[in-house]
Amino acid sequence: MKQEMQTVLVQLLIAIIPILSAFIVRLLNLKSNEIKQHTKNSKLDKYVDYAADIIKKSVIAVNQIFVDKLKEQNGFTPEKQKEAFELAKKKILSMLNEDAKKALTMIYGDLNTFLDSQIEATVNNLKNQSIEKESKE
Repeated sequence: MKQEMQTVLVQLLIAIIPILSAFIVRLLNLKSNEIKQHTKNSKLDKYVDYAADIIKKSVIAVNQIFVDKLKEQNGFTPEKQKEAFELAKKKILSMLNEDAKKALTMIYGDLNTFLDSQIEATVNNLKNQSIEKESKE
């Protein structure tokens, strides 16, 4: 009786182990993919933050060096606005490394369109902050 019980138990284990192994392998693959996706998203988030920082610093620099002087001389024409925009964009592109450019292209599709919209948004945000600061004074 004991021998029969052991035989049944061994056969049962032989049947269960492949199923259990397949389940464990699948669970490990799912967790591995989840970790990879989280890591990938984390890297992409870093590139977006990196780009946003560069865009903001470049817009501020162009504003301080180029735009403010033109405004003092009443020479900030639409042509000069376009020139300031292109100067900021050129500065941004020179500061972004190739990995960041690739990541931003992967996320947003077109790097130039992304940069154009972010420059405009940054200029608008800085302008609004300036207006709010002046109204508080």
